[in-house]
Amino acid sequence: MSASEPAAAASSSGPRTKAREAWSRAEGHALAAAALLDDPSVPEWTSAEHLRAGWAAMVAAGVDGEEPEDLVAVLAETEPRWVDQPTTVADDLRRLPADGQADLATLRALSRALSSAVRRAQDESFDPAFRQLRRRRWLRVAGMTALVLVPVVVGLVLSAPDYREGPWRGRYYSNPTLEGEPTMVRRDGDVKFDWKRMSPTSELPEDGFSIRWDTCLVLEEDVEVAFQLVSDDGSRFFIDGKELIDNWGRHGERSRGVDDVPIAAGVHHLRVEYFDDRHAATVELRVSLHGELPDSLPVRLLRHPGDELDEADPCGAVSLD
Repeated sequence: MSASEPAAAASSSGPRTKAREAWSRAEGHALAAAALLDDPSVPEWTSAEHLRAGWAAMVAAGVDGEEPEDLVAVLAETEPRWVDQPTTVADDLRRLPADGQADLATLRALSRALSSAVRRAQDESFDPAFRQLRRRRWLRVAGMTALVLVPVVVGLVLSAPDYREGPWRGRYYSNPTLEGEPTMVRRDGDVKFDWKRMSPTSELPEDGFSIRWDTCLVLEEDVEVAFQLVSDDGSRFFIDGKELIDNWGRHGERSRGVDDVPIAAGVHHLRVEYFDDRHAATVELRVSLHGELPDSLPVRLLRHPGDELDEADPCGAVSLD
């Protein structure tokens, strides 16, 4: 086959829907022929018409055009990819009588060949060249989409605040009293943890640890907020240094909350302190900004206070922008 033949085959194969319709017709005729051949009460020659029609459907899809009037001639002149021995098939079809007794072995062989042709055509998506053409088209579309989207995505990433490591500054202590230097400091995305009976990290013990989280809340307008703090064991919540929720002490999972807290537009320092005594360890801060069910604070409203926290002015470096 020459280099130009795959392209010609792809262009002459016709729309994909037409090929599928042809396969469907051929498959129907193959099933009908097989059913007639398996029914001892039906003359075997009755399957011949279905075999002719089935092969005609396959040839019509393969050579592009209406069903050829002279199927045998078309099979003799072409070599469809789905026929191993087109000359033999053409000869067998030529010998099929319009009526009367046909050779059972020939009919069964043609029925199996037709079924195999349908399966092969479907498995190969009818034309490998067509698949390559479709793949090239898809790659062109994907490439054009990438050229358009990549600059947009890069621009958004560069212009958006960096939340990838989380807006909460967490200081983790290997004791339950928040004393001394923290064992580790990291950025967390939310104060919402359930460690069960495990340690938050391999650097801390499974029991008897504590954590202090800080973040900066940025509001463009005055709001009244409801806060809820759930923990096992103790926890407490502060805004701008003022304690709003006291859920401290050794206890199982317990919730404490406060409603209708007026917060003015601007930047506000939030702090959550937590300790685990033993057994289960869980802590979660929930808020309701507009009367909805309490949930996590939206990350878009939070800013990281910085790696070196200024206790006198924790959010001094954070602006409304």
